[in-house]
Amino acid sequence: MNDAKLYFDTAHVFAAADAVSEYTLDVKAIAEVGRGSQLFVNVVVTTVASAYTAGANSFKASKFDIYLCTNATTYPTSGDRIQALSVNDLHAITDSTVRGRLLSKGLKVKVPLPSLNLLSHVGLWYDVGTAVTLVAITSFLTLD
Repeated sequence: MNDAKLYFDTAHVFAAADAVSEYTLDVKAIAEVGRGSQLFVNVVVTTVASAYTAGANSFKASKFDIYLCTNATTYPTSGDRIQALSVNDLHAITDSTVRGRLLSKGLKVKVPLPSLNLLSHVGLWYDVGTAVTLVAITSFLTLD
């Protein structure tokens, strides 16, 4: 089940700078959707520039880390991080024979949404390396 009100990002394009998700979600509203069930945060790489394919040099050792944030306002910041969703999973690696393969179109990260210590809003914080450009992410909550 995908509902428009459960999206953090829809093809959010990153350009060498840290960013917060396009949308933040109201904890009370998502609790109604997931009542009695575990919710999952899903992050999907929807676009990757052709320069990041295996063997390309421009993405060497750049980072792309994702954190769950919670805040009493609608716009969480990096200081509101409570859980790492993906650290190193999306990094390019430095071996020239396999460089860039970890950041590929279709790559999906799926992590359970915690049920404790959430403030009124949740969002995602992206810690993006300066070599990352033209990478798009779609992120959302699901019941499965």
